[in-house]
Formats: sequence, structure tokens, C-alpha cells
Amino acid sequence: MSKGCNVLNSILRHVPSESGNTKDESLSEEKDMGLVREVGCLSIIVLGASGDLAKKKTFPALFHLFLQGFLQEDDVHIFGYARTKLSDDDLRARIRG
Repeated sequence: MSKGCNVLNSILRHVPSESGNTKDESLSEEKDMGLVREVGCLSIIVLGASGDLAKKKTFPALFHLFLQGFLQEDDVHIFGYARTKLSDDDLRARIRG
């Protein structure tokens, strides 16, 4: 499967199969049995990304979720918004320091 969101896949899940069940129901049963890996695209927007709360709580929490395997590098996009004008490198330095 290609990187990014797959809109066609989400549409096809609601198409009835030959048994009358939708593919969404079939996937639900397979997920319950642990046979299907969750895939998709997740976008997280951090408002106030240059602020103290984001530095002390939000970004460390997101990092720990990544370390624990809940956020996959290819499936998650994190966007930061702040009133302070910062470059990507400046924001990374501010979060680290």
C-alpha cells in the first residue's frame, strides 16, 4: 500500500460482499481476531506549538507514543501552528532545549 491516505480503500469497505455483509463488517471481525494491521493516515495539529505547554507536555507525549509503537513514522503527520514566526529548525531546537 502506498504512503498516505487511501481514500479508495475507505470507500470500498462499505461495498456489500457476496454474503451480504459489508467489507467493513468483515474487516471488523478480522481485526477482532488480530489478523489485520491498522493502516491509514493520521494528521495531528498542535496549536500553540512554540508554547510552554507544547514543549513540556504535548511533544514529549507524542514522542512516547512513537517510542511505544502507537505512531508509525510513515502513517502520521504532525503539524505545528504558532503565532511566533519560527522555522522548522528553530522549533526543533526550542523543543529539544
